[in-house]
Amino acid sequence: MRRIPLSRRSHITGFRPVDGEAVEHESALERDFVLLVNFLDACAVIASQPITIEFQDGAQPRRYTPDFLVVWSDGRTELVEVKYRVDLRAQWVRLRPGFVAARARARENGGRFRIA
Repeated sequence: MRRIPLSRRSHITGFRPVDGEAVEHESALERDFVLLVNFLDACAVIASQPITIEFQDGAQPRRYTPDFLVVWSDGRTELVEVKYRVDLRAQWVRLRPGFVAARARARENGGRFRIA
């Protein structure tokens, strides 16, 4: 699990308590995602930045760390990237290879990857 660094900009970092555990977040959007997951399924387990995926982007080795791993109470598992739509559109070309790698990793482990 990657440690979330202290903020040097104006974005919000912190911890959101969920079922006795503290889930780290790096933005208000991520904080709200954790709150929503907990509201939708109080028994869901949420892990912040659970894995770093190493992959090749052409000849370039790269790494990508999804924001969350959610294990729902019915057993479904999701790797989740939380992004503002405007940021997703602006950075799509750079982000897409990591998303493809995350989708493949999730499928290998019987889960799915999604962007929220």
